Amino acid sequence: MGIEAAARAMRYSAISSCHEDVVLFAHHRNDQAETLMLQMLRGAGVHGLAAMPVVGQMNGGKTILRPLLSFARSQLDEYAVNRNLNWVEDESNDSLEFERNFLRHHVFPGLGERYPALVDNLARSASNLGEAAELLDDLAVQDSISAIHDGRVNIQWLQALGLARAKNLLRWWVKGRTGLAPAAAKLAEMMKQVNARIDAQICVDLEKFEFRRHKGWLYLEPKVMPSDYVVQWSGEEAITLPDGGVLTFKQVVGAGVLRSLMCSGVVTIQSRRGGEQFQPEGNRPRKTLKNLFQDAEVPTWRRKRVPLVYVDQQLVFVPLLGIGYDCEASKDELGVLIEWDL
Repeated sequence: MGIEAAARAMRYSAISSCHEDVVLFAHHRNDQAETLMLQMLRGAGVHGLAAMPVVGQMNGGKTILRPLLSFARSQLDEYAVNRNLNWVEDESNDSLEFERNFLRHHVFPGLGERYPALVDNLARSASNLGEAAELLDDLAVQDSISAIHDGRVNIQWLQALGLARAKNLLRWWVKGRTGLAPAAAKLAEMMKQVNARIDAQICVDLEKFEFRRHKGWLYLEPKVMPSDYVVQWSGEEAITLPDGGVLTFKQVVGAGVLRSLMCSGVVTIQSRRGGEQFQPEGNRPRKTLKNLFQDAEVPTWRRKRVPLVYVDQQLVFVPLLGIGYDCEASKDELGVLIEWDL
């Protein structure tokens, strides 16, 4: 990571730690044109070439607004001078060591003499590409309805989409799960592994996540494995677990774990320790979780992460396996629907 990228990451990290829900940036039209040019020189795809949106989201959910993006730098300068406003010039803006400054001081002036509408045209192109990026995301959402289930991608559905749509769906899926779109080289490697032989052990490194394949499905798994934990549930709608996974709890009628049972004792979420037994259905004997996971063809690397929900000492719910026998709400009973999201 270069100095500019590192500084940007530090700025965004500092902003993310603020309590405000909305952050306003002062980027203007010239910034947008420079960003598009930089992305072109780096060989970016449609989303990268869309540059900076007027309204965006940071990792963590904060909303970003750029209300000055349609104004040129000269317009803002004129406004500030006419109103006797003072501002601070960052001395690093004059350093040609940085790519953006090189473009600003050496490339854009020359191009601007030959093409007076350069900045306006580049900013318009970024806007057009932003619309194209939105359409690609909308297409990925449509494709995900059939191809993605329980956070996994069905390989058969993916292959039926064709190469371009398959790559688009994978890019959208990875960015949605990790916050970062995969680089072109990583995406190509992922597509190559998708078409590998069915028994191949697939693992593509995506920084904090791993891209894996198991029996016709693609998975994104966080790398960090938590140590043993016990978390108490006190009626919250959602609990974030030590490994970053989330359990959500929703009161419903005729489904989920009996609400009366959930209110009868101390509810805890615990990591697996080995040897636990569970009976998900009345017509099946109690088995160890290991055997039940094998029967359900749950990948070994996912089994380690599955959180267990207890009421006192009774195991009442195991994600990917279901609700314990005699613990499920019947048609007219109140229940608590529990869902696990990695």
